[in-house]
Amino acid sequence: MLRAILLSLVLLVSAADAWAAAGPTATAAEIRAQRATEDGQWRLTYDLRDDQGVSSRLTLAIGPDYVLRQDDNGIRIADFALNRVYTVAADGRRFDNNSLHADVAFRIHELQNRKALGRVLDGAKIDKLPPHLDSFWAECELSMGFPNQLPYMVRRDRGALVMAHGDAVAVRAVLGREDAPAAVRARLSRLWRHGFPLHPQMARELGESGRAPDSLEVRGAGTPGLVRRTLTLVKSEWVERADFPLPADAEIASDTGAPNTVAMLAAARAAVRHQVAAPPLETYLERMRDSLGRGARLEATLWGMEALLTGQTDLARRCPTPEQRGEPCDTLRRALQAGLHDPRAQTILGRGALKAETPVPDLSDLRDAHVGRLLMSTRLVMGGAFGAKVEDGYRAALDAAPGVAGYYKDIGDYYQRIYQHATGWKFYDLGRQLPGGRDHPLLRDVDGFEAKIRRDFPELY
Repeated sequence: MLRAILLSLVLLVSAADAWAAAGPTATAAEIRAQRATEDGQWRLTYDLRDDQGVSSRLTLAIGPDYVLRQDDNGIRIADFALNRVYTVAADGRRFDNNSLHADVAFRIHELQNRKALGRVLDGAKIDKLPPHLDSFWAECELSMGFPNQLPYMVRRDRGALVMAHGDAVAVRAVLGREDAPAAVRARLSRLWRHGFPLHPQMARELGESGRAPDSLEVRGAGTPGLVRRTLTLVKSEWVERADFPLPADAEIASDTGAPNTVAMLAAARAAVRHQVAAPPLETYLERMRDSLGRGARLEATLWGMEALLTGQTDLARRCPTPEQRGEPCDTLRRALQAGLHDPRAQTILGRGALKAETPVPDLSDLRDAHVGRLLMSTRLVMGGAFGAKVEDGYRAALDAAPGVAGYYKDIGDYYQRIYQHATGWKFYDLGRQLPGGRDHPLLRDVDGFEAKIRRDFPELY
C-alpha cells in the first residue's frame, strides 16, 4: 500500500473540472455565472395520465446544453455544460445540486445489480421474473443499456414507433409533424434519457426522428406487474431567448439523510468554505517523532498513515520510493513500521475485509484515534458493513481532520457502495475543492472514472 501511494503521488498533474465552479457549495447565482443564462429552448407540454386515469401536467424542455423536466414536484435540470443535476423544489426557493456523473453511475450499478439478481433467479428456474428484475424492463426504467449488447427491435406501425417485449408493448410513440429546432436537434435523444426516461434504444430512435411525439404510451415495471402511462402533447413552442431555468435566488437545500451523513456533509462544506488545508509535512514529522519518543508506537504509525492520506506533493518529491534514505523518509518509514506489532494493528491496518461484527478496539490512548477509526471503517465496508458503526468512524476522521482530502475518497466510496451515489459524489466533489484536493492521487481516480463513463455513455452527457 505504501509503495502504491508514494508512486501515485509522483504522477500528479493539474486539472480543473466543473465541480470547482459549480460543485455542492455553489450558489444558484454562481452556477448561472458559469454558463449562458439565455438561450433557445424547445418547450413541450404534455398531459400525463397514469394507470388509474389521474391526469397531471408535465413540461419537458431542451436547450443546447440542458434538459428540463417540470411537474407538480418541482424542476429537474440536467446541465451538460457543467455536468450537474439540479433539483428545484416546487416553490422555487431551494435546490439540490448533484453530479451528473453520480446519476449515470447509479444507473450503471443499479442495472448491473438487477441483471445479476435476474440471472440468479433465472438459474433457480423461476417461471417468470418480476418486471423490475427483467433486464429489458430494468433498462426501460433506468434508461440505461450497456455498450455492445444486442439491440431490441423498434418497428414502425401506422406512423408510430413501437417497441415490444414479449407480448407487452413497452413504448408506442406517434410522431408529430413538427421538426425539432436545429439548435437542439443533435441532443434530442437526451430529452428521453433525462426528462422522461425511456429505453435507451427508443430514446435514440426518437432523437434520430428529429421530432417530438404527439402521443406516447409507455409501460414499465410496477408492483406487482406492469403499469401504463400515456402522454398527450398539449403545446409545443420554441422560445428564442429563454432564461436558464435555475432560479437565481434559490437557496441551497439542507442536506438530508442519517444524522452522521448530515453532520459529515456540514463539516465538509465548512472545510471547503474556509479552505481548510491539511497540516504541512513538517507538522506530521514532528508528531511522528514525538509519538516515537514517548513509545506510542501505534500512534506514530497512524500519524504516518494520515500524512500519506493528505496526498502532499512534497512527500512524493522527497520520498519517491519507500526505500529512499534520509529525512523525512527515515522518520516516515520508522513510524509506519513502529506500530505493526500492537495487537490492535491487525484490526486497523490489516489487509482485506473485516466481518461486520468485528468490535472496534479501544483507541482512547491515541491522539490520532480518528485515523484508526477511518481505516477500520473502510475495512468493515469491504466486508459488507454499513450504518452507524461505519459512519461513526468516518465522522470521527472528518471532525478531527477535515482538510485531509484522502478521507473524502473513502467516505464517497462508502456511499456509492450503499447506493447513495449522489451523496458519495458530494464527498468526492468537496474533497477535490479542498486545498490540494484536485491533485490528490486518490481523488484523481474519481476523475478517471468520470472520464470513462463519459466515453462509455456519451448519449447521457
